[in-house]
Amino acid sequence: MDTNVFLELLLEQARSAEARQVLEQIEANEFFVSELRTSFYWDAAVPPQTAEVFRRFLADVNTSLTMVSLTAKELDRVIDASTAFNLGFDDAYQYTVASKYNLTIVSFDADFDRTDLGRKQPAALL
Repeated sequence: MDTNVFLELLLEQARSAEARQVLEQIEANEFFVSELRTSFYWDAAVPPQTAEVFRRFLADVNTSLTMVSLTAKELDRVIDASTAFNLGFDDAYQYTVASKYNLTIVSFDADFDRTDLGRKQPAALL
């Protein structure tokens, strides 16, 4: 699950209802986020006025959240993905994590469409 899905909900943006619906329906063994700050911890960097919203969000997803990461040795693969698919570091990290763990990328971000993994938009999971 890419950062933008969480942020869409937390910041109450245009597709927040879609993001909420998807997050409410995902089973525990199907919900993975990377530990990269741009995927999960970055969400905590939302404006202070949304701190309580983030706290409630954490309480809601805590039981269905599995965090995955890369080792320092695997960061070369992030650089390779960034170059191969013209991705920023955060998207290349997400791609590499998805590739390592054989996961589907769920994102509003069309940049993943340039990769061999592609992506699913949140609505596709409903």
